[in-house]
Amino acid sequence: MQNFFSLAILALFALPLPQEGRQEPAPPAEEKRGRAEIEAERIRNELSGAWQLVRAEIAAESFAGAQCLGYLIVQPEYCSLQARLTSPQPGGQVSLAGMTAGTYRWSYEEGRLALSLSTLLAGSDLENPDGQIDYEPPGTRRDYEVVIARDDLTLTRGGGRTRMFFRRLPPPKPVRKPEQK
Repeated sequence: MQNFFSLAILALFALPLPQEGRQEPAPPAEEKRGRAEIEAERIRNELSGAWQLVRAEIAAESFAGAQCLGYLIVQPEYCSLQARLTSPQPGGQVSLAGMTAGTYRWSYEEGRLALSLSTLLAGSDLENPDGQIDYEPPGTRRDYEVVIARDDLTLTRGGGRTRMFFRRLPPPKPVRKPEQK
């Protein structure tokens, strides 16, 4: 037992003494960054791609399945959204509840944890009771809360008044080149 204590005391003296003016190594970059920055980077990276609209909730109406057709195509800084919503009618008929189509410039603001879309060109009849297409002025801004969980994307705005649910489309299969003779 006495040998153990002797070795422990020797080990303490073998450690280098702290040097004056010497600084501790800087923490890894991820430790310096806040959670908001890390989440913003994750959202920016995972948002790019092609997304299919699978469900939409607008005002008090919900659309899903064949009633809800749409796509969101996202690339760095730009995106395009098209959607057509229908409502079932008696006798198996459907009526067009509305459509929207637009191209936007997007940014993700880490301070607010919000996706901002700035309209380049967009038209919609979703909010016009007469069914006429209203065109948004360029620069119109819309802010969305974003949730990305694996291949599912949810965009929410207006305190939940509008919610869109998307599923990521798989990447295209590579085209095989014919063998040359």
